[in-house]
Amino acid sequence: AIKLEDEYRKVLAERERLDLERRRLLEEKRLAEEEERRRAEKDAMEARTLAEDAVRKAQREAAVREQILQRQKEQLQRERERWIAEAKLKEREEEERKKWW
Repeated sequence: AIKLEDEYRKVLAERERLDLERRRLLEEKRLAEEEERRRAEKDAMEARTLAEDAVRKAQREAAVREQILQRQKEQLQRERERWIAEAKLKEREEEERKKWW
C-alpha cells in the first residue's frame, strides 16, 4: 500500500508538472500570437504610411504637371493672340497698300 501510495504521489506530481508545463506553453503561445499580431499591425501601419506618402507624392507631381500644362496653355494662348494680331496687322497693311495703288 505504501508503495502504491508513493507511486500515486509520483503520478500526481508528474501530472502537476505536466499541467504546469502545458500552461506555460499555452502562455508562451498566447504571448507569441500577441507579438505576431502587434508586428502585423505595425507592418500594416507602415505599409499604410508608405501608401499615403506615395499618394501625396503623386498628388504633388500631378499638381506640378498641371501647373506646367497651365503655363504652356497660357503661353500658347499668348502666341495665338500674337499671331492673330500680326495677321490682322498684315491684312490692314495689305488693304492700305491696295488703297494707295
